[in-house]
Amino acid sequence: MNNNQITELVASLSCDAVDCKPIEVDWRETLGHNMDGWQSFEAVECDDCGHVHVLGPFGESRCNDEMPEVETDGDSKPNECEGWLNSNGPSMNYFYPVRISDCEKAARNISGSLCVVELADGITGVALTGGGMDFSWEICQAFIDIGFLPPAHFAGNLPEMAGFEKDPRTPLVLAAARVSCEVALGWARRRLDNVTRMQERVANKE
Repeated sequence: MNNNQITELVASLSCDAVDCKPIEVDWRETLGHNMDGWQSFEAVECDDCGHVHVLGPFGESRCNDEMPEVETDGDSKPNECEGWLNSNGPSMNYFYPVRISDCEKAARNISGSLCVVELADGITGVALTGGGMDFSWEICQAFIDIGFLPPAHFAGNLPEMAGFEKDPRTPLVLAAARVSCEVALGWARRRLDNVTRMQERVANKE
């Protein structure tokens, strides 16, 4: 992706998630006894045939169970792939809320270690499917994948991971991260201006 393409893509991203902050969630407790507290959508690629399926949490199934038929040249035929599919669902106790209209489509677009989650009350967002390291880069990339500027909470604190300069995704993530921080800074300045005006009005009355 060249600089012009990056600039064009970043300009198309929504700023609705710039203020997003992580929310701590106990996924096991929130799921509830009836297993209806939330639903996750995770894109999983079959190692045998390469087809991408969107699975719910804790899933283990065969490719041909999830997709009994395949289309070839416009004709349907039984899917004979017996590859195994596994999904983890959200595994770290954090949730990053953002309004998602099509959870399955968003899950297919995410390229990193995250899934889409919809809570029982309809609130949507993304969550990590694994842990053990700082996933700030992956979180920013996931928001970009689904059409949003990354949250400034992560965009302004990207770690200098080994080899990040050589990763082909780095220029896009950094460009979007910069715009996120600029948007957040602009909002903060307007809030500061508002407080300053109010202080001046109070001082004039005195």
